[in-house]
Amino acid sequence: MRRHAILLIEGRGQAIHFREDANFNLLQAGFLARELLDSGYDVRLRVILDPGQSIEEYSILCHAEDDVMEARRALVADAADVSAARFAMVREIREHLPITIDAMPLSGITIEDRIFFAAMAARVTGVNESVMASLRALRHPLVNRDAVDEYEALLRAYTGLPYLDLEERIARDALRRCTGEDLDFRIVSRRDGCPTTWLRDPVAARIVDTDLAAKERGGGGDFHDRLIGLFTTVHEIGEERPYFNSPVCVRREHGKVRILARDRFGLLALKGSERLKFDRFRELIEAQNEGRAERLVMLKYPYTAHYIAAGISAEVAELPGSVRVVFIDGIAGALNPSTGGLIDSELRAALAGRAEYVRVFGVEGSRQMLPSHPGGLPVVFDGLWERIETTLPALATV
Repeated sequence: MRRHAILLIEGRGQAIHFREDANFNLLQAGFLARELLDSGYDVRLRVILDPGQSIEEYSILCHAEDDVMEARRALVADAADVSAARFAMVREIREHLPITIDAMPLSGITIEDRIFFAAMAARVTGVNESVMASLRALRHPLVNRDAVDEYEALLRAYTGLPYLDLEERIARDALRRCTGEDLDFRIVSRRDGCPTTWLRDPVAARIVDTDLAAKERGGGGDFHDRLIGLFTTVHEIGEERPYFNSPVCVRREHGKVRILARDRFGLLALKGSERLKFDRFRELIEAQNEGRAERLVMLKYPYTAHYIAAGISAEVAELPGSVRVVFIDGIAGALNPSTGGLIDSELRAALAGRAEYVRVFGVEGSRQMLPSHPGGLPVVFDGLWERIETTLPALATV
């Protein structure tokens, strides 16, 4: 009987920062894939690239110290010109990115890119020379300075292209180097094509339609149950262009859809909000799906977790023989219950009795193996690969 293995990997940030969990998870997946291949499994690689949260929040600010974050928060909130202070702060944060970026117009809608914006809209515009210089001067046991030129060439090759395509390329290359093979590889957190078409996917449409109907009826008794797993453009007070980033909160409030502008760390002092009738919100989704978008709407958690689990479940159902699903997610001590934890619970429910399932995460302290510094996986691949088995728990064997 044929044996199949599906490895589901959290994989974003590997193009931007050394401390991102994806640097470990991708190589852990490659290590396990090799073991499974040696044991006779047909191996498939499925990667999650979160399209919603901004690059700066996901891969730079999450590594900052609390006192630095508090000072930035006050700098904007107390400014005489809040808008100018936002733009200046974001410019300073972007000086720590290895690339320069702007936002691609989506369906003719230009979003505000002088502040944080969703990675799905981000486009690489060039290379940050000062970060490249700091990489060439960085001395660390796992950093291969000879690989910086190769890394920089890759970044330059993606100038003018979507940022998530760069992340996908680095993930694909890393897994190929680990296994020595071109295995079945696919991104499962988004469909191909323009992001504004993603809600046309039948699985995504079913999740959205079913839950919106339940929310409109008043389903869910507490705050978390009333959250809606979509984010949309919202006009921030005083800004010229709409804000578009997955921390935007969309929820049911007094029988309507309430939209509140937010950023992950509360640095931008956002105050924009509005209320829409449910029918009006559905009209916006329908208009986008028909190619005449008035504003942008996109999946976020918890819908994204439902979408990913439904896709893996459908794939398992189509495979003859036994199936093993391995979810490689994060580092112990820093796991996010509202992202990886929700995917895990959805997978356990969907795969019960149909596939062997296990969740694997790196051992606590693994992050400290790498410097807290901007950079990409190609620069640390060799050193990290030599040590990757030590970052896996003992149970992660085949």
